[in-house]
Amino acid sequence: ARWGELDYLILDFPPGTGDIQLTLCQSVPITAAVVVTTPQALAYADVSKGIRMFARLSVPVVSVVENMSYFEAPDGQRYTPFGEGSGKRAISECGLPDSSLVQLPIAENLSAA
Repeated sequence: ARWGELDYLILDFPPGTGDIQLTLCQSVPITAAVVVTTPQALAYADVSKGIRMFARLSVPVVSVVENMSYFEAPDGQRYTPFGEGSGKRAISECGLPDSSLVQLPIAENLSAA
């Protein structure tokens, strides 16, 4: 495709560090990465591989988004049904400040869509 001059091009990679991710990172000038994870330990294993791949290719990870981090019950109590820690471990691995972690809640209205 010929899009002309772009301010931003956002690439949504599937999990992992396979040929697709590696080839794109080597052929497209990527200036930064935002890594998306979920709180589970297994998700962190994939994210960690991605972070190391970006580091080897000199692509800085600038933020980590932890999806489905928690949900808030009607009484205001916050619950973490999928565990905790994947996002915090990822920013620690990247040497990023706590402010670079975005934790998104489970939103009931999104799951009903």
